[in-house]
Amino acid sequence: MITPTTQQKLALIHYLAVTISQRGRYFVDAHYAGHVNSLCVYVTTTERDASQRQRVFEREIYLDGLCETRPVETGLALIAEELQTLAREDAA
Repeated sequence: MITPTTQQKLALIHYLAVTISQRGRYFVDAHYAGHVNSLCVYVTTTERDASQRQRVFEREIYLDGLCETRPVETGLALIAEELQTLAREDAA
């Protein structure tokens, strides 16, 4: 079950993904994988030549919490924090 707190954190992650991607230096793919009930977040650089792109980070969190070692909200908060740090660095 997705709680209101989880929904807020998912909305924040989505907002950050769009904001960072629009700036053009990084591409953030944050998508829900329904078949395993997980959120996948991939961040790469956006060089035109795909062979030059670099992975910045990759995270996956299972929203049902069954495969997680910490509460889902904590995991989502850590992902949001990483994206906020990246957004601040990208804006500087």
